[in-house]
Amino acid sequence: MGITADIRKELTVCHDCVNCKLVVWLSDDDSDKIADRNDISTYRINDEKYHYAVHCSWLKQKMPVAEKILKCEGKKQQ
Repeated sequence: MGITADIRKELTVCHDCVNCKLVVWLSDDDSDKIADRNDISTYRINDEKYHYAVHCSWLKQKMPVAEKILKCEGKKQQ
């Protein structure tokens, strides 16, 4: 399974929504500096660390802590 599929498992509400878009990049010294922002999350698997941002096409914005969303009225399943 790919890294985006693994991350989508963590997104309880957004995981199967057509409005949910992920941007994922491998961690390095430069990207670790921007990972402190509240709209960037970190995912670890084995020894690798990834940063990702969740963009909602319905709200037209990045979603801070998308893994903690409980309900979304704009959800459209794939």
